[in-house]
Amino acid sequence: MSRDRFGRPPRRPWSLSDEQREAMVAMRQTGATYALVGRTFGISDVAASATIRNRIAGRLRGGRPNTAEDFWDRVEPEPNTGCWIWVGYRLKSGYGNFAFHGTIPAHRFAYQLLRGPIPEGLTLDHYICNFPPCVNPWHTEPVPLSVNIARAKARRTGCRRGGHPYDKVWQSATNPKDRRRFCSVCDRENKRASVRRLRLQKQSATA
Repeated sequence: MSRDRFGRPPRRPWSLSDEQREAMVAMRQTGATYALVGRTFGISDVAASATIRNRIAGRLRGGRPNTAEDFWDRVEPEPNTGCWIWVGYRLKSGYGNFAFHGTIPAHRFAYQLLRGPIPEGLTLDHYICNFPPCVNPWHTEPVPLSVNIARAKARRTGCRRGGHPYDKVWQSATNPKDRRRFCSVCDRENKRASVRRLRLQKQSATA
C-alpha cells in the first residue's frame, strides 16, 4: 500500500466506517490528541478534529446525517456588511466546514446550493468582503487559483505578524517577477533575533 510522506495510508475521512468514527470519538474522550487520533486512523489532525466534531454533532441530531436545514442553522446574517457568517466549525484559516456526504467548505456548499455548480478547476474568491467565514454566495466569485492568490496578495496591506504596513520591497536581481513586500519593523526584529541566535551558538560552542 502506498503511503504519504508521513508514512500514513492515503485515506480520506469520508472513507472511514461508522465503527472507526466511534473509535475516534472514544480515543478523544480518553484524552488523546487530534494528532494521535489522525495518525492512528491514517488521516490528518484537522480531518480527525472535523470528523470527531461532526460525529458528536450527529449524536445530538439523533444520528441522522446533515441536511440543508442544518446548514442554515449555522449561518447568522450580518446586516451591516451583507455577510452570512458561518458559526459552525471553522479551520484556523477562518473558513468553515460542513459535513454533507463528506466534508465540504461551507462557502462552496452555499454557492452550489444557491447559484449552481462551481466550474471545474476554479476556486471561490471572497472578492466583495474578503472575510473567510462569510458564506454569502454573492460575495464570492469563481476564479483560477492563480487569480485568487494574486488578489489576496494585493489586498494584504500589512504583515501577518503584527499588521505593520508594508514599507519595503525586495527585488530579485535575477528574476524580475520575484518581488516581495515586507515591513521594516519585523525585518529589524528578525535580524536582531538572528544575531541573538548566533551569539548563543558561539557561547555554547566555547562553553
